[in-house]
Amino acid sequence: MYDGQKVNLVDFGLARRINNEKYRVDMDFAFLGDFLLHLYYSSFELKGFKKRPWYDELLLQPKELLLLKRLMGVDQRYTSIFEFEHDFCETVEAYKKRLC
Repeated sequence: MYDGQKVNLVDFGLARRINNEKYRVDMDFAFLGDFLLHLYYSSFELKGFKKRPWYDELLLQPKELLLLKRLMGVDQRYTSIFEFEHDFCETVEAYKKRLC
């Protein structure tokens, strides 16, 4: 959604009812990581025939790589939204600095 100033992401594809017996909070982070990987791959062009893991295949900056690895559980998973928010903001700031 675009409000004239900023873009907001609304993804109802991952919405579900909460079942406290089966629900694991860390799965929300994995679903977000999966969604972000789909966005990265939407502009990816395969070079060669050898398929590699996403973290070797995509051209990612160090902070992007750390964020995605933690979301996907390749590295230590996030344990709170605050922890994720901190890394996300650092990733955005690093991206902004690269643009200048």
